[in-house]
Amino acid sequence: MTSPSTWQASIRAKRQTISSARANRIAIVGVGSELHGDDGVGPYIAQSLKRRFADSNLLAIDGGSAPENITGALRRFEPDWVLLIDAAHLGGTAGDVQHLSIDAIQELSGSTHALSLATFAAYLMSELGCEVSLLGVQPLAMDLCEPLTEPVQRAADEVIKALLETFRAI
Repeated sequence: MTSPSTWQASIRAKRQTISSARANRIAIVGVGSELHGDDGVGPYIAQSLKRRFADSNLLAIDGGSAPENITGALRRFEPDWVLLIDAAHLGGTAGDVQHLSIDAIQELSGSTHALSLATFAAYLMSELGCEVSLLGVQPLAMDLCEPLTEPVQRAADEVIKALLETFRAI
């Protein structure tokens, strides 16, 4: 698995930047299909965080395989930063986690979503005036009607724990 300190440090640094410059409203959007194995990692994480976030400056939302359908909820929330979470082919080992900038999102291909994440991110930045980044998790298998694989499940649980720790002080 990618060194947790690398992606966690990147998330913490981004949070500090947002906290210093803006009102500090953060939306976490899980993207993917729970019906396709590891592609469901984003929704799994978002659903878990949604149950645990009590702060009005935090929103966790399951965007499913068509995240463009939740833009109304994001518009009402008025986020300063949208952190997308999705299975992403990062060229690493199953369960690797990386925090990627908008530029890196544009370089990813092979999305299973109706609208590419790069297009969705560009729309959010343009329409909502927020920053957007991606927390990508390297999938192992995205077979129909299969659960998360063990390495991706471990990574997802680690991500949940780290995000709860990172955002608890908001």
